[in-house]
Amino acid sequence: MSEVKTNLERDLYNKVQKKKGEIAKAEAGVYQTDCMFAFSKTGPRTDIRTVRSESDLVEILAFLNTRDMAHKKAVETLGVNVKNTWLGADISNWENDLKVRATALNIAQERAKLQSMEDTLKRISPELLKEIELESIAAQLS
Repeated sequence: MSEVKTNLERDLYNKVQKKKGEIAKAEAGVYQTDCMFAFSKTGPRTDIRTVRSESDLVEILAFLNTRDMAHKKAVETLGVNVKNTWLGADISNWENDLKVRATALNIAQERAKLQSMEDTLKRISPELLKEIELESIAAQLS
């Protein structure tokens, strides 16, 4: 195997490992509601921690934003001061939780992408994998 190819493979492998380390340190955040969302007060609840689709998160936030704008207009029209909540939580807390979930989904997607890259590198370059494992053993022994 040429030295250039070996260096390229090692550089790619190291970049993948570095990004995996960065992703491992990334935190999605802390949920502020009970995460049980519904589009109506009596409708079926969905735990937003289990939502897998970014478009579903967007749909929920769009619903909340529309409701928030209508609430602000009603408060202004009536000249009252009524806090805007949905299912017992502030709209800002719901927004936070949707952002936390979106971040968690992005982290999971990035992790899967990096794992796929690593698997491909291992498959196309078993010599590199052997070399890395031997270096790891040598480092543990010293």
